[in-house]
Amino acid sequence: MARAEAEIAGFGGQILQKQDLPGLGLAISAADIGALMTLPILRARLQRKGIGVTVDRNAIYQPAGTGRSYVRTMIGLPETAACPLQHPVRIGVIDGPVDLAGLRASNVSVVARSVLDADDEPGDRDHATSLAKVIAAASHRGGLPGIAPGARLYMAEAFARNGSKDEMRLDTMVAALGWLVSERVELINLSLAGPRNRVLARAMQAAAARGAILVAAAGNDGRDEVAFPAADPNVISVTAVDARKRRYRSANIGSEIDLAAPGVDILIPGPGEATYRSGTSYAAAVVSGLIARELARNPLKQDEILNRLSDRAEDLGRPGRDSEFGWGLVRGGGC
Repeated sequence: MARAEAEIAGFGGQILQKQDLPGLGLAISAADIGALMTLPILRARLQRKGIGVTVDRNAIYQPAGTGRSYVRTMIGLPETAACPLQHPVRIGVIDGPVDLAGLRASNVSVVARSVLDADDEPGDRDHATSLAKVIAAASHRGGLPGIAPGARLYMAEAFARNGSKDEMRLDTMVAALGWLVSERVELINLSLAGPRNRVLARAMQAAAARGAILVAAAGNDGRDEVAFPAADPNVISVTAVDARKRRYRSANIGSEIDLAAPGVDILIPGPGEATYRSGTSYAAAVVSGLIARELARNPLKQDEILNRLSDRAEDLGRPGRDSEFGWGLVRGGGC
């Protein structure tokens, strides 16, 4: 990394930020090369000099979601019985800031940490707070329990406000991954979407190599292409279906889809009135909750988890795995 930084500085580039990520066994630097050199030329230059680093743009990621009490019944859990986990499971969520008081009112055990820069304006709290309730709410007014009550959530607050949108830079996302792995989370939920990126792929590969199971939303662009990071081979990719088991109209499709889960009109409890949310974000949160239930029974690896869920899945669409529903609708196996 030091050689790469020296090379960039040597042709006039500026090193903006450096971080060690001991949880991943990596380091990351952000650099501004302006119009001095194109990205392909920089990669080739570093490779030619034997400098073994992964280089890509500091890409932008956005929330992959923009509620209904059918969810638990649809996936094979009792409608109202909480069915708490037999043993605590640590779940990481990379998203925006959270309403800690609201989560604690829903009996969610949560640790939150911001990985934003000091001058970043934190993003909206709604998306991350809703995901946390879908995954782990134990009891609340006006809604049903989450999928995995008793899980301990580690919320990495990485979305910042940019004008009218919430955005996550690559460097903050990788920093969030590093923190979560250092906290020994067993599972990481990525309800976000953006472009393919080599640095993020490298970081996720490192997280997976350290035993973290990665779950991501397929994205809501209505395209014949699964969004990144869900398209990465180290990730379990999740699409959304409605109460009639139809694919969410805005969900992306592609060969990387692994599983489908409820994600249309998902009931999200207060503190005030309950609201409804739709998107592959929430389907990914449902699958994360089900995986936590599996991990509470047995310490399984990602391929073992996927095999269990795909074997139990209800086949939708064309027979076998397909690009709309993957292996089909996830099923929970009861309390």
